[in-house]
Amino acid sequence: MAATVRASNDVAWLSIAGPEVTLPDQDSLVYYYPKGHFEQFNANAPATTPRRILCVVRSVGAFSVDVVTGRPVVKICLQPVGEGQRDEVAALNFLAPPEEEALPEDQELDNAPPHLQGQDLNNVPPQLDNPPHLQGQDLNNAQPHLQGQDLNNAPPHLQGQDLNNAPPHLQGLDEPPDVIPYYYKWLSKTDAKRSFRLTFQAHNNLLPKLAADGDSQLIRFIELSGAVWDFTHKRVDKNNQFLIEGWRKFVKTKRLVVGDTFIIRKVGGHFFIGFRKKSPVTPEGAVQQAVLEFNKAANGRDFEVMYFPATGVSNFVVDAGKVAAGSLEIRVGDKVQRRLQEDCGRDFMPWGIVMSIQDPADNWRSAEMDVV
Repeated sequence: MAATVRASNDVAWLSIAGPEVTLPDQDSLVYYYPKGHFEQFNANAPATTPRRILCVVRSVGAFSVDVVTGRPVVKICLQPVGEGQRDEVAALNFLAPPEEEALPEDQELDNAPPHLQGQDLNNVPPQLDNPPHLQGQDLNNAQPHLQGQDLNNAPPHLQGQDLNNAPPHLQGLDEPPDVIPYYYKWLSKTDAKRSFRLTFQAHNNLLPKLAADGDSQLIRFIELSGAVWDFTHKRVDKNNQFLIEGWRKFVKTKRLVVGDTFIIRKVGGHFFIGFRKKSPVTPEGAVQQAVLEFNKAANGRDFEVMYFPATGVSNFVVDAGKVAAGSLEIRVGDKVQRRLQEDCGRDFMPWGIVMSIQDPADNWRSAEMDVV
């Protein structure tokens, strides 16, 4: 089984994993697609593989990284349930949270049901205007779902974050408007062979600025694994700045090539780095482990999957509600629209014509679309 370590920072993990990463909620009802499980390793599923298996998510592990390949990974534990048990599972509230109950006027917030704790305190009845456990907090700038929380005691990787509505991998820090927390670049031939040329966006809005031509500075970068790299940032002129000393060793160690993506994420004053391979390397033993876990699933036993997010790789643990919503029949020649997301996090929804369907049994995810 692939050796993994806990990621050094969750926000950086999301950035490096990429915009296509999606994770299920614990206790949610999902479909596990064995074919997609093996596709992430460029391997074929066993010959007798069922199309999909209905499961309940028992747990979603910590954000981790493969120690050999550097790929972000997370472990998901699943329990198969029969299609005939779907209603029974739904009755146990796996499909949706319970409806919110009205809070009696004389009920104290300390004893409120979990789904009502942390509600907007601007509308609290007068007698609860300033309950003891909330005294001294500045609620003016909190978002409604966070009002009443003591952000000073937030986990270290979340302190100081601007909890906005940005995509998960772009939810940034409370930085000045001209500072970007997230930066990526596809490696050019020069980047892969010599030194890394920083774009204007990086050297002007992300890294500490160099005042004059010829100036240089040493900047420390941290990998998701916790490994530390020191790169020399040098300004040749206003428009040409590079990472030089230390960069070539990093490229050689990580076996980066032209077309791979290099990522910098600033979190709490620290610079985290990672990369996405255009041809992801399969961790040693990953396919064999996938076969073992698939056999457990096929026999109705609890099993684990290792999800390695990567650009262009479809998620194979999908919310059951989304599968039901997307189960409309698709035919060749139909005009369809699909929501996509670029590395920078920008959403776009191109229209296209369905050119072919590889497998009618999987037409919810395997239709080839020609953008128009």
